[in-house]
Amino acid sequence: MEFLTIQTKMMIKLAKFLDKFWRMPAFSLVEILTVMIIVGIILTLPKWPLIGDQLINKANNRLAITQNKFDLALLQQSNPTSRKVITVKLEPLCENQEVAVYAGGWLKPVVLTCGGKKIIVGALGHLAFEKP
Repeated sequence: MEFLTIQTKMMIKLAKFLDKFWRMPAFSLVEILTVMIIVGIILTLPKWPLIGDQLINKANNRLAITQNKFDLALLQQSNPTSRKVITVKLEPLCENQEVAVYAGGWLKPVVLTCGGKKIIVGALGHLAFEKP
């Protein structure tokens, strides 16, 4: 029994002694926090061209949602048992604007002004921004 205790003590001393040689240098907490702060500042700097692209994408997404509404109304009107007129609201794109889709899936071409932009609604229900 005494031999086992001596052996375990010797193993503990050897482990502590060898651990000093195998230690690797590491960064301190202050250095790690400094690097994290610098990376955070760099990542949160505004990138103006990217913001402009996001605004354009949002406008195109609104246009695509409204175009889907028109497509659904045109499909409903192509059915011979549908109503004579369906009004389509342009809500994501324009507030309080409506366009009538008539029986057979046709509509009157319209140019609308929403938020300072002109939107063209074609006779076949195609939506597009007017080019300056």
